[in-house]
Amino acid sequence: MSKKLFFIFLLLKIFYVSSQELVESDTLHVNYLGQDKGLLQLNSKAIVRDSLGFLWVGTEDGLHRFDGYSFTPNVHNPNKNNSLQDDHIRGLLALEDTLFIASNSEGILGYQLSQNNYFSISFSKKKLNEKIAYDVFLLNRRSVLFSLNNNFVIYDVITKETQVFNLPKKKKENFI
Repeated sequence: MSKKLFFIFLLLKIFYVSSQELVESDTLHVNYLGQDKGLLQLNSKAIVRDSLGFLWVGTEDGLHRFDGYSFTPNVHNPNKNNSLQDDHIRGLLALEDTLFIASNSEGILGYQLSQNNYFSISFSKKKLNEKIAYDVFLLNRRSVLFSLNNNFVIYDVITKETQVFNLPKKKKENFI
């Protein structure tokens, strides 16, 4: 009788352990990344991963790079020539060595990862309100679309040339 009880107990233990392993493999573990990791604001507007594996988060308080452990904030510093020109980020796009940034008051910005260098992208068309950018989209490996106030711009990343297209005029601002 005791051998039968031991055998039943052993079978129950094996089924219990195997069912626990099954439950654990089906469980999704979520890590919360917030201000305790260095993010200045929880209102993220854009998230993108670059070619080096870093995660970039755009908020209304700057651009934040996540290295897998903590965030490093990049904010506008008026005393520094090579700093982010606008803290209010609306959109991000990582393309090879460049991070394209749609900003609220400085238009489209770029950040060259290998050179640690910020730059502005300006457009030649007159009367273009290029200070308000909404988002940035990849069209193909060579072309990027910038969504601006009442316009959109196609930017050739090789030649650095732009094509500006007007959106229909409305009483309110218009964007893609």
